[in-house]
Amino acid sequence: MEFLGHLSATQSDFPRVYGVTVREYLHWLTMNPPREDLATTQNSLQRTVDHARLYCPYHTNVAFQAPDLHFEDMTSSVRFQAHSINLSRFLGRGAFGSVFAGTLTVPYNNGSTVGQGVSTIR
Repeated sequence: MEFLGHLSATQSDFPRVYGVTVREYLHWLTMNPPREDLATTQNSLQRTVDHARLYCPYHTNVAFQAPDLHFEDMTSSVRFQAHSINLSRFLGRGAFGSVFAGTLTVPYNNGSTVGQGVSTIR
């Protein structure tokens, strides 16, 4: 969504304000997941993560910061990579979103899989 600073303003009179809905933001994150690179430093393997951020189209040097939307406010023990979730079948749709049957590959449990119900929120 794009807004001008004043209703009667022309584009050159006032700066533009760009707003994004949470739905747009989550769609953007889904389509542009964080990139993970492996880097070797002093004979040790370190994982470096370039976190995806949404940038304002008019002020590209300002990142949109929302750690709660990135789930960065949660401990890493309860977060999983998207590739560890496998959706097997659609179960239904309700007022708050859709529900799927699926499996989760648990990395800290020797890669075993666990049956899960997965819900999406609209």
